[in-house]
Amino acid sequence: MMIFDLKKRMSFWLLLSALASYPYLGNAQQVTYLGDLIFNNNKDRESLISDAFYTRVEIGNLFSPTQKHAIIFQQIDSLAYINELKLITYGKSGITQKTIDTFEIGMFNNFRRIDMNHDGYKDVLITQGSQRPWDRLYLFDPVNDSLLQIPEFFDYRSTQQVGETGYFYSYTSRECADDEWESKLIRIEGTDIVEYGTIFGHGCPQEESKRAIKITHGDIDKSLPLEKALSKGMDKRKFIKEYWEGVVLGK
Repeated sequence: MMIFDLKKRMSFWLLLSALASYPYLGNAQQVTYLGDLIFNNNKDRESLISDAFYTRVEIGNLFSPTQKHAIIFQQIDSLAYINELKLITYGKSGITQKTIDTFEIGMFNNFRRIDMNHDGYKDVLITQGSQRPWDRLYLFDPVNDSLLQIPEFFDYRSTQQVGETGYFYSYTSRECADDEWESKLIRIEGTDIVEYGTIFGHGCPQEESKRAIKITHGDIDKSLPLEKALSKGMDKRKFIKEYWEGVVLGK
């Protein structure tokens, strides 16, 4: 009866999510979540990528070609949408693990490993949200064999890499039903975020003459009529992408 009532009150998706993140009880003292279970069953494999219900497990030479690691990103509370990120190191004396972060994930969007600061080591980028996604950035620290969160990266929404360079650009909706928006050109240098330019879309005023795209970077400080800049099938996302590629790649 209890299971029947639960099904009546919860959507099918939420029910599956709750069951997937419900702790597996090995005994009275031990609780194993889905990500831990996947890792424990596959820890001797050379490599693995597994996705299931707000959970991701990766095993292999994730950050450098000379050291084996594993990542567990798993939901530990399905009702509050709480996830944790754990790093596992395969060392000479055995396997060690540490919890890097615990946070409310909301709508999970993407999980990427990419060298954000071009130091030769892959980093972790977790994207959450749907219409206005934001990223959690964790830089790999080879000295301490850990992941270092860069909380300031939260300010840069929907980040995209410019080609294969170390530059990234953001897209942030400000107000007026997304008619006011901003894009920053940034680069991760060490653990610092350095801004190189800004494109601001000012499309909220009723008067067409006041709607404009303002661009600043280097010695450039200019304003373009919004209707002219976004004419002939050019939307704002495409305009931003092509403009920053032109600045960085010389297209």
